[in-house]
Amino acid sequence: MTGLKVNHPRQVNALEPLAFFLRRITFVAAAIFFARTPLFAVLVFLAGTLAALAFALHDQPWEDSARNRQNIFNEFIVYTIVALSLPSDSVYAHTILGLVSVVVLLNGLCMLSEATRIARLYLRRLFYRKRAEKKRVAKEELFKEINQVV
Repeated sequence: MTGLKVNHPRQVNALEPLAFFLRRITFVAAAIFFARTPLFAVLVFLAGTLAALAFALHDQPWEDSARNRQNIFNEFIVYTIVALSLPSDSVYAHTILGLVSVVVLLNGLCMLSEATRIARLYLRRLFYRKRAEKKRVAKEELFKEINQVV
């Protein structure tokens, strides 16, 4: 399985989870403390999302290029959703709902693809283990027959 790059010059394997956690705390704090000034909360969301998008584009923190593309796509869609939440019109609300649905669907497909790949690798490993076990048993039986003849 692939994950965050280990030998990255900027140590993204430590920076990515920390940035993710701090961003969530900032978003929650902005939603709670700036409830009376929603424009400021949205601007904080935009700044955080833009910073995460810049980090994802610049550092490419994942070993797998498909995960990097998925991360960039997710950040772009979140940025678009937050930007569309500035005006409060029903057309924008339907657009936001559609974008969220697309993101959920595409992330689900990416996770399904990764799970299928992992399951295929696991089944292949089981197959080769079973085949190696059959060869070992056949070899042992052959040696037993040779020992009985001698």
